[in-house]
Amino acid sequence: MTSDIGKFETLKPYHGIVTVGGNTPLQATGIGSVIINCLLPDGRINPLCLTEVLYVPSLNHNLFSWNSCRSKGYQWEAIDSHVYLYNKNTTLILTAEFYGNLPYIIETLYYVLVTFLSTKFYMYWHSALGHPPKLSEQPYQDGNLIPKISIFGPSSTCSTVPTSI
Repeated sequence: MTSDIGKFETLKPYHGIVTVGGNTPLQATGIGSVIINCLLPDGRINPLCLTEVLYVPSLNHNLFSWNSCRSKGYQWEAIDSHVYLYNKNTTLILTAEFYGNLPYIIETLYYVLVTFLSTKFYMYWHSALGHPPKLSEQPYQDGNLIPKISIFGPSSTCSTVPTSI
């Protein structure tokens, strides 16, 4: 779960309460998918799509459920100050490092910067055309709270912008 709405690829309305450390209840207002770019020990970048990620605006830091992964057939092991997550084929897909008592996922900022710049470019032109902001209180036609933005694939279109052939 995260409070950073900018991390979501998809986000649909969701209403529920989650309990975090200290038995603190927090309101979840959305659920969707997030892509994280995991930096592996050999220097490769592994884009990993996390599904069923809760949007909890009042959360202080991102939380990752190791037990949820384990229940879906993934394996993890802790060695010294690192945690390694393997998929069902025993391929390493994610690395985390302990700081204090908590493991933090090791991510790369390269793809984050590309995504940020592409999203800013999209939003600049989208707003220049007088269209609504990226985040909407009301779901889009596909049920998401944010529009689908394709950065590396075919170009995205807005449902209010006529497409020419």
